[in-house]
Amino acid sequence: MPAPKSSDILHALRRHYTGPAHSIRRFNTGLAHYVYEVMTDGDPIVVRMADSAEWNGIPGGVYWGDRLRPLGVPLPKLIGHDLAAPYPYMLLERLPGRDLGDVYPSLSPSQKKTIALQIADIQARVAALPHARWYGYLSSYEFPQEPHPTWLAVLEDGLRRAENLIRRAGIFDPEIVQRARRAAAPWEPYFASVPPAPFLDDTTTKNVLILDGALSGLVDVDVMCFGDRLDVLALTNMALLSRGWDTDYVEYWAEAWQLTAAQMRTTHLYTLLHGVYFLGEVGQAFNREEADVVDEAYAAHLREVVEGLMERMARRGDGFADLAR
Repeated sequence: MPAPKSSDILHALRRHYTGPAHSIRRFNTGLAHYVYEVMTDGDPIVVRMADSAEWNGIPGGVYWGDRLRPLGVPLPKLIGHDLAAPYPYMLLERLPGRDLGDVYPSLSPSQKKTIALQIADIQARVAALPHARWYGYLSSYEFPQEPHPTWLAVLEDGLRRAENLIRRAGIFDPEIVQRARRAAAPWEPYFASVPPAPFLDDTTTKNVLILDGALSGLVDVDVMCFGDRLDVLALTNMALLSRGWDTDYVEYWAEAWQLTAAQMRTTHLYTLLHGVYFLGEVGQAFNREEADVVDEAYAAHLREVVEGLMERMARRGDGFADLAR
C-alpha cells in the first residue's frame, strides 16, 4: 500500500477529535510506521499509522500501553485507536522533548546519569510483568506475532535478517555475519539459560524524550521483548558508538544494574551483534519510497566500529570505555 494521504490522517483524527487541524507534519523517523504530528488549537496530536497488509505494532502499542502506564512508565496518553481501519492507527498526546540521540552531546555528566538511572528504574518496573511462553518481540502475551522457542533463536533471526539486508544493499561484506556467529558461539550455553523475561527493547538513543536535560517520557512502545535485558543496554551502546559519542550513559546504566564482569562481557557481545544489524540498515528504504543516498563516511565509520568490536571482544575487556576507544 502507498503511504497514507492527508485525507486518511484527517479521517482518523475526526473520529476522536472535533477541533480544527491546522497542519500535518510527518516525522522523518521510524522504520515500519507512518508517524505524523497534527497541530490543533490545543496540544499537538501524534497519529501513528501502518500498512494493514504488513505486520505492524499498532495493536501492540495499545496492548502494552494499557499494561505499562499503571506501572508508572511515562508513556503518552492514548486518545483513540482503530485496529481494523485500512491504515490501523493510534492517536496519542504529543509529549514535549526530543530524542536522547538528538541532544546527547549537550547533556552534562550529571544529566546523563540521572536519565540513565531513571531508565534503569523503568526497566526494573517492567521486569515485574510476568514472563512469556515465548522469546522475542511480542505484541501481546496471547497473540505473539513472531514467537521464538529460545533466546538464541531470536539472536539468530536478527543475524539472518541482517545478512539478507547486507547482501541486498551490497555495501558491506556479508562475511561479517559469519564472523559474528563465530564470536557468539561460546555463549550458547548462556543463551540457553536466559528466561523469557520482559524488557523494553528500544529505550535507546531514540524513543527516550528529553526536555531541558530531563526525561520527558517514552514513545513507540509497540512490542515487548522477552529474553535478556542486557540486549537493550548493548543496543544503546552501539547507537552511541555509531555516532562517535562517549558511552558514559551506558556506564551509568550498567552501574545502576550492578553488572558483573561476566555480564559486561555478554553486553559487549550483544553490542557486536547490534553492530552487524546496523550494517544491515545502511542503504535500505524500509517504509520510505526510496533509500537515502549512502553516507560513505558513516558507512566507513560503522565498518570501523564493528571491526573494532571484533578485535576488542578477543581481548575480553570489561569496560565500555574499552569499546569507545
